[in-house]
Amino acid sequence: MRSSLGGMARDCGQRWDRLHGTIESVCHRLKHCVSQREEFEGQREEMAVWLADMDLRLTEVEHLSGRDTCDKMRELQSFQEAVGEHAGHLNGLLERR
Repeated sequence: MRSSLGGMARDCGQRWDRLHGTIESVCHRLKHCVSQREEFEGQREEMAVWLADMDLRLTEVEHLSGRDTCDKMRELQSFQEAVGEHAGHLNGLLERR
């Protein structure tokens, strides 16, 4: 009877150790996923602010008639360059989603 109880206790301890290892592994993966999500959210917020700023600047160029056409064209070219610079980053965020 005692040997049976001892075997059951050992079996229970081994099962507990396996469960504990599995739980640690799952917690590690969850922490990694949460970290990636937080990084993604931070980058997404940065891009949202940048896009809102670009939208505001573009609206100003479109609606301010005080500027001559050459100034507007230069401003639009700078917008195009900025969009080109940020396009890869934005596409990367969209692909991670």
